[in-house]
Amino acid sequence: MSWRCAAVTAAGMLVLSGCRGAGGKESGAEANRWDQVRAKIQYQAARQQFDAGKPEDAVRSAGQALALDPKFADAYLLLAQAQLEARDTFGALATITAARAAGLDAPAFDYLEGVAREQQGDAVAALAAYRRARERTPQQADYLAAEVELTVAQGAPDAALELLRPRVCGAGPDATLDALGARLAALTGDAELAEQCFRSAIRKTSHPGLAADFGLFLMRERRYAEARGILEPLTAEIAGEAPSLLVCNALARCCLALGDAGAAYRVLLPRVNRGGADVDTKLLLATAALASGRLSTALKVCQDVLNEQPEHASALLLRAAAYRRQGNVNAAQASLSAIPPSAPEFGWARAFGAAMSATVAPSESLDRGVQGEVASSAP
Repeated sequence: MSWRCAAVTAAGMLVLSGCRGAGGKESGAEANRWDQVRAKIQYQAARQQFDAGKPEDAVRSAGQALALDPKFADAYLLLAQAQLEARDTFGALATITAARAAGLDAPAFDYLEGVAREQQGDAVAALAAYRRARERTPQQADYLAAEVELTVAQGAPDAALELLRPRVCGAGPDATLDALGARLAALTGDAELAEQCFRSAIRKTSHPGLAADFGLFLMRERRYAEARGILEPLTAEIAGEAPSLLVCNALARCCLALGDAGAAYRVLLPRVNRGGADVDTKLLLATAALASGRLSTALKVCQDVLNEQPEHASALLLRAAAYRRQGNVNAAQASLSAIPPSAPEFGWARAFGAAMSATVAPSESLDRGVQGEVASSAP
């Protein structure tokens, strides 16, 4: 189920409660009451099918419910949701039109119209529908979130943030808008608001993804010690699932920046050994290994990268530094000479090679500079 349809399930149903049967003649014949009972049974079947990930079956059952009770607002809502989940946007729009014609108009239908228009690629109409839903039900966070996210997707993050700003860091328990505000403020460069929103959201929810985003934000702000404290608990293996490469890399960068190369190595080694690590992670491990004196590991990891990409400049530069530490100047020079002149690392390679050619050991600052160049080269 898409998150937007799920949002309607949670919020739209409350908006629509009490709509069913409006305008109908509830005091009518026994047959009408029996049809309504049967409609409820069909609706419950549709709900179960939708929740089980069978939107096509839910479409049929919800349609049968509406055939029995044409004023059944919840059935219209569920039918439109199921049609959207089945990517039948035209069917969903037709259902929304039919519900409105039956006098069952509500903000949830505006919202679903926005989802349908967005799926069709009509951003202007989608934004207008989301805006109507939000203006009619200002307290509903998901309607505002949909408008904000589409505004960002249309290339207007500053305008999106202004929409969101009055609603973030509130006293309510819902962290949706705070989390969105944190990421959007970070995107637009408002670090102060981003931090406020992150802290407000984290007080309201313990979602690890949000904590990871906050840790990454602090790392990019060069607040390495704070970032490390947030990221470290997120690198533990949970229920056999490997920790995120992004989180492991961010934590390792913090440790390196704080001068704790051994900790960076201990974070990255099990993650790389587990498999699935990308080149950036492997090079970060090689950097941590080199900085912590584990030269054989640094050389092995660099060679793994070079087996895949023989001219990878960062791997060649790190390998040269490791060979130099071992006293193997010829191997170090050979590794440096393989770096393409067009590579950004070529300047470091020339300086490193010149120091060795002059029979002078590269200075400690130059050695650290080589490691720092590689550690900061990946996103």
